[in-house]
Amino acid sequence: MTFYNEINSSSDAYKTLHEEEAGAFGTVQACQDTETGITIAIKYLKRGSGTISETVLQEIMAHRNLYHPNILLFKKVILNSQALGIVVEYQEGGSLDAYIRQAWPLQEPTARGLFQQIVMGLSYLEHKGVENHGIKAENMLLDKREPPNAKISSVGYYKATLDTVPKSRVGSFGFVAPEVLLNKKDIDKRKADCWSIGVILYQLLFGEHPFEKTADVEEGSVKRTLHRILKVEYKLPAHASSVSPEAMDLLQHVLVEDPTKRYCLQEMQNHPWFVRGLPASLKQVTAECMAMEQADHLVPQPRQETLDVIHHAMMSTEDDDSFQDDAFDEYLGDEDLDELMAQ
Repeated sequence: MTFYNEINSSSDAYKTLHEEEAGAFGTVQACQDTETGITIAIKYLKRGSGTISETVLQEIMAHRNLYHPNILLFKKVILNSQALGIVVEYQEGGSLDAYIRQAWPLQEPTARGLFQQIVMGLSYLEHKGVENHGIKAENMLLDKREPPNAKISSVGYYKATLDTVPKSRVGSFGFVAPEVLLNKKDIDKRKADCWSIGVILYQLLFGEHPFEKTADVEEGSVKRTLHRILKVEYKLPAHASSVSPEAMDLLQHVLVEDPTKRYCLQEMQNHPWFVRGLPASLKQVTAECMAMEQADHLVPQPRQETLDVIHHAMMSTEDDDSFQDDAFDEYLGDEDLDELMAQ
């Protein structure tokens, strides 16, 4: 079983196609592998200990060991004088958030199929001990098939141990559980993730966010949104009558203020609406991936090479005497990156 067939490459020569996004943590570009012609995505993080910390190293190495058809696959890391590049597979269909807005209204079987993929991917992450990964529609990427396949893309803020609790309310708070927003003690991270999944389910069913309203954004205030989340106040749109009672029942068991009463991932998977039409192949491959203790050996780049590149990325160019050595020529990324990171 392998999902790496389309992204195997020994080449570090990439041609930039276009920039996907730019944010406080780095820049993402769609690039073409000049050796294989395959399009991949590269997330660039500015090199130096201020950006490339031990936490980032742990997150990247945790991503190396994730292997599921609904998780964005890690390929390798590369390095140039300005930045560390994290190379992953590319999803040309864009984000789930954009798809919902463009393809609305979704047929309920399409909404259910996407939800099934996301939940199975998250079940795999839960099995691997990975929580608090910024679950929101923008971080679910799709291919161009119809109906599309979904992959969880958020690799930042991965927590690879079960004893770490989210200490910051990162990402879009519109997907963050009430107990996290309130900084409550003894947060059940898995149940907090389930709340975020419930927000996505609402979007799939109704084409809009349950708590965020356009007027709130236009007025420059988020207080109303926060109030709705904390009180779990959401209204069903006029077209809600077209949604099946089973789908509504599942939603009402997930968007629950009390995390002890909120459905967990397994309860979602046992729900009649979720079970309907669930592909046997998805269940089988998820079970096989969960049974695989280590997937690290499946990554095209050797583990030690990944570690070496990241450790050098922690140093600024001035502090890294070995960066100009011939031994590190193979890690150099696209020359266009120098200009990009200087902006």
